[in-house]
Order: sequence, then C-alpha cells, then structure tokens
Amino acid sequence: MSITFHLVRHGLKERQIGDVPLTSEGVLQAEATALHFARAAFPVTKILTSPLRRAQETASMIASHTQSPIIVEPRLRERANWGDGPDQSFEEFIAMWDRCTSDPDYIPPVGDSAKQAGERLASRLTELTNEE
Repeated sequence: MSITFHLVRHGLKERQIGDVPLTSEGVLQAEATALHFARAAFPVTKILTSPLRRAQETASMIASHTQSPIIVEPRLRERANWGDGPDQSFEEFIAMWDRCTSDPDYIPPVGDSAKQAGERLASRLTELTNEE
C-alpha cells in the first residue's frame, strides 16, 4: 500500500500579531486549493492541520469539498509566530525568522529551531505511515 502526503500551506494571512485569520485573498487561495483536491483523481482520507486559525480555515475549506475529517495536530504548529515574544516588532520577527532559516539549529527566544520543527513534522508523518 502506498501513502501520499500533500503538504499545503495556509492561504495568505492578515499581517497582524498573533493567531490571525486569512485575508480575503487567502480565502480565495484556500478555496482554489479545496477545489483542486475535490477534482483530483486521488482520495483525500484525512486532513491534519496546525492549531492556528489560518491553517484551520484552510483545512475546513478543503474538508468541505472532500468530505474528509480534520485532525488538529499540535506538532504542525509554526516554529515561531509574530507576537509570541513580548513587544516584538515585525522587523525583529523577520530577522529572527531569517536567522532560523539560515541556521537550522538556532533556537529563537520564543519558538523552535527549524530543525526542531522539521523533526516534529517528520515524527508525525512517520506515525501516519505506520498507522496505515
């Protein structure tokens, strides 16, 4: 038996601090993605989503078109989110994100290193493979 994973990034989000929703453009992106999966020649059997609102909104649109159950998976959370640190400016967040990207072992003051985030994802994908 073969298992295929489709990793989908959430639609465009509001540029604000915290757990923000999709923009109107992001809603259109999520809807287009949902229609793609609904028309695909392969079945979507389950949807795992980050606990973040923008990811859950995207997942909900896909689920409504594919009739697939949604599982909120904490291990799919972002490695860091703007506003996780107190009084963090957007520019400081971007600098921290860029450093995490260029140095996968760098652990920011709030959040995970890119390596830790990748290990979280890999552990969940491995579990899913073993469940089937």
